[in-house]
Amino acid sequence: MTITAQLTLGDGERSMTLSLCSVALAKLAETLIDHEDTAEALDWLSRHADSAVRKAIARKKCLPATAVRRLVADPAVEVTLELLRSIRARRALTGGEVISLCLRDPAVAESIACRYDNFELDGDAVANFLERHADSRVRIALAGNAFVPKPILRRLAQSDPDAGVRNDARQMLE
Repeated sequence: MTITAQLTLGDGERSMTLSLCSVALAKLAETLIDHEDTAEALDWLSRHADSAVRKAIARKKCLPATAVRRLVADPAVEVTLELLRSIRARRALTGGEVISLCLRDPAVAESIACRYDNFELDGDAVANFLERHADSRVRIALAGNAFVPKPILRRLAQSDPDAGVRNDARQMLE
């Protein structure tokens, strides 16, 4: 996909058009001002074929809801991880969407476990899912989060098969 940029030079009377490769577009996307005036451009960039471009805009606060939904389903894990760094995006996700993300990749599930308190979730379904996750790194991240419901921390401390998870959960309960 070829992208062109229109540059206005000096006094505004002259302009030029440049072609941008994906690498240049990703760098440009990183530097876009995070303001509602750029929301349309961010939405458009969220559709770009290059995951580096999508990753560059994933944490923007003014990312439109349509772009957030698109990036939640992004096939590139690095885009999803970058999106999850945005508290606004985390708070926009439903419990079902969060569980779907956890199923995609252990690194995503671990990121969610670390930031469990920054999701606005109804009930403990996500924490219960993370508590039973097969990857011990996910359960360690959950056990080390003080905002996880105490009954879940108690279960991890008492019966998790991994000693590191049990120890972290016990420390969190102290």
